Amino acid sequence: MRLTFVTFTDLKAGRGTETVLFNLLKYKPEDIEATVLYTDDHGNNPLILSDDAVKDLIKDSKQIKIQCDIILYYPDYAVKNTKLKFLFVASLSSGKGLDILLPLIEKMNNSEVEFHIAGGGELADKIKTNKRIIYHGILNDTDLARLYRECDVFIYPSHADTFSIVTLQALSSGLYVMCSDYLKGNFDDFENKYLEYLPLDIEQWYSRVNEIINNNSIIKHDKSEEYSYVKDNYDWSVISTKFYGYMAEYYNESKGINR
Repeated sequence: MRLTFVTFTDLKAGRGTETVLFNLLKYKPEDIEATVLYTDDHGNNPLILSDDAVKDLIKDSKQIKIQCDIILYYPDYAVKNTKLKFLFVASLSSGKGLDILLPLIEKMNNSEVEFHIAGGGELADKIKTNKRIIYHGILNDTDLARLYRECDVFIYPSHADTFSIVTLQALSSGLYVMCSDYLKGNFDDFENKYLEYLPLDIEQWYSRVNEIINNNSIIKHDKSEEYSYVKDNYDWSVISTKFYGYMAEYYNESKGINR
């Protein structure tokens, strides 16, 4: 069986798309051939990478580190913050939810809470100068994983994701997650335990954040159980096995092959 992955991106940039693609390729069964069709500009002619070329690109890339997320992203069971720490990690753009989060932070007037942001992008300068925000810039994998563990709540009102890797990293790190209902369907198995969906309405986000600040029991949960669930169901080796299993099933059905 031969698969072709098609993506409009720069494979050396190290963003979420590349993380997904490269990890799927890392765990690809030997009997499946893979080709990558990609371009970093929709107006350019696409580049085609053969199976061997893909392996070389992964091996030579210094920006994309292929490893199992659960090795990096795990909970700190001993963390006890004196202030409730909310964390946002993503490209710093309105589409990732900063059009809701930044006005929300401006409305807050509570010394018992901290808002931490990590990432880079078009709104970085605005965030750097905001005294209500602790800005961490663009972090390497190790420092980012440590920041997740040091926080309590991952807040992510994004309306520009198909599947959010940062949300999964937060769950693997033991955080309680608030994300937009735009992502509904992706993380429903975590809902009502470690995650809640909210509509894209700033007043509802502001109200819910205040409820959590005033009643920390809302976000209390079993971090060990949360981490174990991610490990058993969302580790790259597990996801890849399921993915290629589905591809093989579709291929066999299209060829009329009975399994």
